[in-house]
Parts: sequence; C-alpha cells; structure tokens
Amino acid sequence: MLGMQLFEQKGCNGCHKLNGKGGQLGPALDNEGFKTKHQFVRASLQGSQTNWNWFAEHFRDPAGIVAGSLMPMPALSQPQVEALTVFMLSLRQRDLPAEYLAPDKIDEQYARLHPPAPDGAALAACHDTGLHSRWDKKFARFVPGVRNAAFIRTEDDECLAENIREGRPGTRMPGWGPKAGGLSEAEVTALVAYLRTSAPALALPAAPPRGEANRGAALFAQECAGCHGMDGKGLIAPALANPVFQQTASDAFISQTIRAGRENTPMPAFGRAGVTESQIGDLLAYIRKWQPPIKQARSHP
Repeated sequence: MLGMQLFEQKGCNGCHKLNGKGGQLGPALDNEGFKTKHQFVRASLQGSQTNWNWFAEHFRDPAGIVAGSLMPMPALSQPQVEALTVFMLSLRQRDLPAEYLAPDKIDEQYARLHPPAPDGAALAACHDTGLHSRWDKKFARFVPGVRNAAFIRTEDDECLAENIREGRPGTRMPGWGPKAGGLSEAEVTALVAYLRTSAPALALPAAPPRGEANRGAALFAQECAGCHGMDGKGLIAPALANPVFQQTASDAFISQTIRAGRENTPMPAFGRAGVTESQIGDLLAYIRKWQPPIKQARSHP
C-alpha cells in the first residue's frame, strides 16, 4: 500500500496512465509487472540484471538508466524506492473472478471505481502545490501556478474546466478529459472545486476596445516577447497563441492579466508600470491575431 500511496503523492499520474487515468508524457504502467528483463533498457544498469534492480535504480536516477529520460529525479529514501518497486512489479492488468480476490483487493477495486475528490495529487508532478509558479530546470521553463490566487480570481469555473479537459496542445500540459487523461466530468468538476479553494472568482473590469495590432506588435516585442515569444508560442512563459488559451480566455481576462500581473509569478503588473488602457487595447488586438478563425473566445458574464 505504501508504494501506491507514494505513486499518488508524488503525482506520478501526471505523466503516466494507470487504469485508464493519467498523463501521456510517459508510458502507461498497467502491465509493468508482466514485462521481462529483455523489455527494459539495461545498457547502463549496474549489478543485478533483474527487473527489481532496474526499477530501483531507475527510481534513484531515471536519466542514469534511460539516457535522455525526461522523468525528474524523485527524492526518495531507500524504503520508498523499495515500496515503489514492489508497486511497479505488482501492476499486472489481469481480470479475475471476484471469488478469487482477497478482501483488500476487492476494496481496492471499489476505490478505483469510486475515487475520492481530487486533492491536488494529480497536479504535484508538474505544478507542486500550484500556489506559485516555479522554474523547471529539466524543461527550462516556468510552470504556471494554477492555484495562484491572482490567476484563480480572474478565471471562471468553465474556463478552468475546459483547460483541464483539453490541456494545452503543443505543450507538456496534457488533456485530462474522458478521452485523454481519463477523468470523468464529475472528477473534472471536483478538480475545479479544489483549484477554486484558493480564491473565489471576481467580476473583471471591462476590457478596453481592441486597438491597433501594429502598435501592439511593437509594444509586445518590447515588453512581452522575451518571455512569451514574438510568435506567441512561449519561451519561458505560457504560449498565448495556443488554441485552447485563445478559445477560453476572454478579452477581460487577458486585459486584467496585463494590467494587474500575477502575484508570486514573474508576470509584472504593466498597469502599474505606466502602460495605458489604450496600449492594453493595442496589445489585445495583437494577441488576438492568433485566435482560431472558427471558435471565438468565451465572454465572461
């Protein structure tokens, strides 16, 4: 049970699917226990060439065992390494009649069918607590603080839900909807409720009229491109040209983010730095050049 608990606490589902739920950056893990040693990359494995030793060494240093691995190095004690190794070797997706199952296994299957409300474990691998943005050394970019109060106050629940369902195509944020990460609509709603615990949604100030995109391009190059990229595809900050962002972010949301910035993130408050409402309108016009032609951005009530 300790290995299963660690799998959840460390946010391993953020990258790996298990029982149909999880991210897609790493391989699904349902049948790890069925694999033979010949199915693992063992060129760098020292000592015993068993599956046990492979998993243990991989948990200690993923890239040391699989060259080029993007899996972060987990901070694990020796007992935790052993517990996770046992858990991996136990993953054998085989259907058995209920009468063959021990009572604790029946309870385990029931728990999978009736999961508790999300408590943030699914966020942990990438977003940590989600309260602050953080610099990811491995991927050389900031990871957004998705529970940051300044962000949560400006997003309504449906925007949050759609971003969870669809993810951000072209980035390391996978979709978590039923057809992607395996979360049901009830689980998406519960995760939104968890995010919402950091701050209630507030009515946003009206966005200024969209201005002149050419003026906005010049200002964007001066103030924004260093983090977001001149093409909006993101360098160390979110990709503003991302279609899910363009479809879910309202003009009021974008304007308020430019105006007020984001506390506890590298995003400054340009309104306090002298950027005028007219200039925000110009920036808005430039940013909306990346808006998909069919789906229009949602409007906040």
